[in-house]
Amino acid sequence: MQLSTDLFHWQKDTKCFSAEASDLGLNQIPETFSLTNPKTRISMVFKFTHKDMDSTGEDTYGWNYVSTTNKSITLLIIND
Repeated sequence: MQLSTDLFHWQKDTKCFSAEASDLGLNQIPETFSLTNPKTRISMVFKFTHKDMDSTGEDTYGWNYVSTTNKSITLLIIND
C-alpha cells in the first residue's frame, strides 16, 4: 500500500508523521506501507510496531509505526 505525505502532518521536533484514520480512507490498518512525498518522489517504508490502548485493552487510541530505513522517524495513525 502506498500513501502520500500530503495526508499526514509532520512534527519536526519529534520526527513523527501523524494522521487520523478517517482521513486516510483505509478499510483496515496495514502492517507495512510506503509513504511517498509527491514533490520529491522519495518514499519511505513504515512497519507497524504497536497499538496505544486504553487501560481495559478494549479501545485503540492509535497505531504506531517506524521507518525501516531510519528508526528515528515514526508515524502515528490516530483512531478518531
